[in-house]
Amino acid sequence: MSGAVTDLLACRRYGRALASEVRAAKPRMRKVFLVSTLLCLLFVRGPGWAQTVCPSQTLNCSSKGSLADFSGSFACTVVQAGVYVQKVNLALLTSDGNGNISGKSASDKNDPDTIGTFKDFSNQAVSATYCVNSDDTGYLFPTSGLAGCPLAFVIDRGKQEVRLLSSASPAAILLTCRKR
Repeated sequence: MSGAVTDLLACRRYGRALASEVRAAKPRMRKVFLVSTLLCLLFVRGPGWAQTVCPSQTLNCSSKGSLADFSGSFACTVVQAGVYVQKVNLALLTSDGNGNISGKSASDKNDPDTIGTFKDFSNQAVSATYCVNSDDTGYLFPTSGLAGCPLAFVIDRGKQEVRLLSSASPAAILLTCRKR
């Protein structure tokens, strides 16, 4: 058997043993089994098991919107949750209204096993390009400082707020940016 199958069987036995100990909580037993099995897999297989992957399809804007709709200086809150990463960022982004973004971010990886996970604004430059559809949705394409996968976005609140969602898998990255 392959290592992954052997590990899965070991984790499954662990999950069953744990589930049998909590028989009194029958409605929760399936959840306990599933969570314990997933946690076991994550710890047994290690970080290489779940690699961040960008979508295989090419993401681009299908209708021509105004690049100027996404222009100005924005303050952003970034939350990233993945299999092994829980990270928060603050970012300052400036969009030139012509499809280019520059800025900087500060982050904390929130990793109890690593010392010095905080990175200040001076260490993290951000740059990207973007396209906008006529309905004020679009895609941001990072060139440095952000996750490497494209982000889908929507311009909202009278062009005062931009909400972005990363296309990376299995990580989830959500940004909320408000015009300054």
